[in-house]
Amino acid sequence: MDYEGSDYLLDTKEIEYILNQIKNTLILTVAIRAKEFQEEEKKWKGYLKLFLKYDHLSFCLVPGHEAYEIDKKISTRRAFHQFFTDLKREHDKLIFMGIENLSSQFVKLILSMYDGVLPILLNGDKRLLKKQIQNSSLGNRLVIYSPFITGITKYSTIMEKSTQYLFRRKYTRELLANISNWQDLISGREWNDFPSEIRDILKKSLDRFVLTDLNMQRHLFAFKDHNVRLVIEFGYVFNLIKDENPQKVEILKEIFSLILSLNNILKSSGI
Repeated sequence: MDYEGSDYLLDTKEIEYILNQIKNTLILTVAIRAKEFQEEEKKWKGYLKLFLKYDHLSFCLVPGHEAYEIDKKISTRRAFHQFFTDLKREHDKLIFMGIENLSSQFVKLILSMYDGVLPILLNGDKRLLKKQIQNSSLGNRLVIYSPFITGITKYSTIMEKSTQYLFRRKYTRELLANISNWQDLISGREWNDFPSEIRDILKKSLDRFVLTDLNMQRHLFAFKDHNVRLVIEFGYVFNLIKDENPQKVEILKEIFSLILSLNNILKSSGI
């Protein structure tokens, strides 16, 4: 499950609720520079207790995107060492590390210092294509973070669901930087009303970062060229847990059933 900001942060009871509904490993993303983890010591200690209690719970540590409430004054390097030390002191289970916007040199340093850390790259990260991140202690395995949208055929709907995610990607922002005042050009507009130049950039970014019914088989077969594992994370599960909808248990089951169906696709693809 991805980190979607403090408004959707799960408390320990909600995490336990999910863990008691599933058997597969749950990976929670922890933004290590987020104010709720840096300023609320009880929050992180509560997560650590669950880490010890449940074998099928692990964490993905990430520095935290600027789109959310993070403390930019905190050193990313120091925060990673702090959190990895806490986790490895308590347990030797596998931990994940999101490496978007982190230098390859720093990632390699962390991998050399802590055993059992598996780096997660975004699908579309050029370092994945160039095989620049290696982790010999884990057989050079990697994880790909790749959101997917399936069962939706209307292209405008796919783009509307993906736009905010794409705007947060460095690759997308670098392309948009060539367009003067691009933020003003899309302010208050729907996807269909964006200027064609911006729509073209988003289409290119969508195909690079997000699996859809249109590109899924191509991406999955491309993964065979890399020694990777695929992790799909559902940020919107947070909304379901926070909601008082009595059907949320069934919705959760549908979501995890969808993950299972994707795993079947991977197996049939020979991955």
